[in-house]
Formats: sequence, structure tokens, C-alpha cells
Amino acid sequence: MKDKYYGLQILRALAAWIVVLHHVVQTFYTFEVDNKIWHFFGRYGTIGVDAFFVLSGFIMYYSLNRSTKTGVKFFFDRLLRIFPAYWAATLLLLLSHELFPSGSYNTQYTGESLLQSLLLIPSENPSGHGTYPFLYVGWTLVYEMFFYTVLSAALLLDRKRAIGLALITLTLLPLVLELLDYMPLGSSNFFLYEFNIGLVIAFGFERFVAHFKPSWKLAMLVAGLAFQVAVLYVGGWNHPTKLLVASTCVVMFLLAEPFFKIQSAGIRLLVHLGNLSYSTYLLHPVLLGWFKLTYKSAASPYVEAVLFTSFVVLLYLLSYWSYQLIEVSPHINTFKKYVVRKLSAPQPVPTLASK
Repeated sequence: MKDKYYGLQILRALAAWIVVLHHVVQTFYTFEVDNKIWHFFGRYGTIGVDAFFVLSGFIMYYSLNRSTKTGVKFFFDRLLRIFPAYWAATLLLLLSHELFPSGSYNTQYTGESLLQSLLLIPSENPSGHGTYPFLYVGWTLVYEMFFYTVLSAALLLDRKRAIGLALITLTLLPLVLELLDYMPLGSSNFFLYEFNIGLVIAFGFERFVAHFKPSWKLAMLVAGLAFQVAVLYVGGWNHPTKLLVASTCVVMFLLAEPFFKIQSAGIRLLVHLGNLSYSTYLLHPVLLGWFKLTYKSAASPYVEAVLFTSFVVLLYLLSYWSYQLIEVSPHINTFKKYVVRKLSAPQPVPTLASK
């Protein structure tokens, strides 16, 4: 896999902002909108999460195939990717929750639930609205960390067959959990299949699709676009449908990669937003609370437009700072290298003490 697929970075940007707009409709309008654009994001915006899960599976396929990391190193690397920015966003939410008026946020916490949230341990939110962390978008990270745990365990068991072991586990486990009517991670066991599909897409793309003629790729791209349009008109927006749409989106953006190599300002902007997408995803619930009560009391559409524009600009700025200061922080990278060296250091072989 090359260092970066521009198409996948652009898809990351679109997925993050689609989720943001979905939550804008939910928070500011409680899904009661007449505008067709807002209605679209209110109905279909959750597809961004499904796309993230499929993308995660795709990327992890290459990460495992092209890396020499042990299971422990891989898991530690994932911890440092997920937790620093997540903890920073949670801290900002905690401060905002205390400073802003009652009603700004629909999430609550106790000492115990906050600790569980910080560790991404699935638990009931004290608000009574479901099983999700204090920073509610963290529910997706619970699934991500479980996926990484499965991959790490597979690496520990058998490096050469790690992906196969992960595929088998992520295929059978949701079936068993459904039979037991048990959902330990959150609202659905079905999300685990989306990581699986990402692994399968990566395998198929590497072995077959990457070697197709351009005309075949174009035909597949057109077919994928037709499928997306058909889904929007037919309806039936459920887990299987969203899985198909998210998977098709990933394949389409891979096939369209030659178009994304054009160095236009628009492409560069979208790739840049893709880099910031994780921070954008984590921080947007915090900012929604900052604007919620003011937005709901807006006297005119013009005031709403000013508030929405301010929200978008501020979210971009905070995402950029989070990305620069946390996600690509040289201090975190130095710490990561230090721990990796410690994990890689040969352990002394125990010997019998001489008499």
C-alpha cells in the first residue's frame, strides 16, 4: 500500500463532516426540518460512522501485512493513536459541561461513569439515554478498540495467519452474541461486520482490483454510483443497507483515485480535512453544546446562518490545533518510540546462580 490514498483521506473528511451535520440537525432542530438538505443529513448522516468502520478494516489490513510489529507493539501503537485526542476532547467537554447553562448537553456523568468513559469501558450513561461514554461519540471508539484487541490477539497467536484469525473471529462472534441476545459493546453487534468487510475489500483490492484495466475500474465506479442512487430512492435504511452503502463508498473512492491526484485547491483542502477528521469527529459534540441554546433561540434564518458559520469555523480551528498539538505531537511520537524500544529490548535469559 502506498503511503496515502488521497481518495480515502477525502472519504474520511466527508464521513466526519456528514456525521457533524447529522448531529447539527439532531441538536439544533431535533430532526424537525423542512429544508431538504438538512433532512438528507438528518436521515442519512449516520453513514459516516459506517464508512469509518469499513475504512478502519481496510487500513488495518495493510498495517498488519506490511508491519513487523508484535501484537503488543501494535496494540500500544493503537492506544496512542486513540486515547490522547479522546482524553483531551473529554476534558474539554467536562469543563464545558460545568461552565455552560443546564440543557446545553444531554450527557451526564458520575465519578465511576467518567472513569469508565476515559477507559472506553461500555457503560450506561447517567443521562439514561443509552450505553455510551460521557463524550457520546466515544461509543464508536469502544468498537474500534475491540477491533484492535482482536487484531493484537491474532498477531500474538500467529502472525502469518493473523488476518484470517481476525476474520473468523469477527464473523462468528457477532452471530454468537446475537444468539445470546447480548450486546456487550453498545447498541449493536452488527458493527463488527463492517471492520470485517474493510479487511475483505483490502484483500480483494490488493489481489485483484488494483490490476484491473482502467475501463473495468470505470465501469465498476459507474455501477457503484448507480447503486448508491438506487438505495437513496428505494429506502430501507437499516444496518445491512448502510453496510452495503459504506462498503461501496470505500470501493468507489479507491477506484476514483486517479481523479484525486489532480493537485487542485479543492482536492488539497479535502485531503487536509481528512487529516483533521479524527479531531473533528471528537470535538464537534463539545462545540454543539456551546451553540445549542443560542441557536435554538435564534430570531431569524440570518442569525442561524451566522451561528452555523461560526460553529464550522471554530470547529475547524479546534480540530487543527488538536491535530497539530496532540495527534502529530513530537512529544507523543518520542514517547511512542521510547516504549517501542523498551518492548523490543531483549530480555535477559535466567541462569542458575553460581555457587
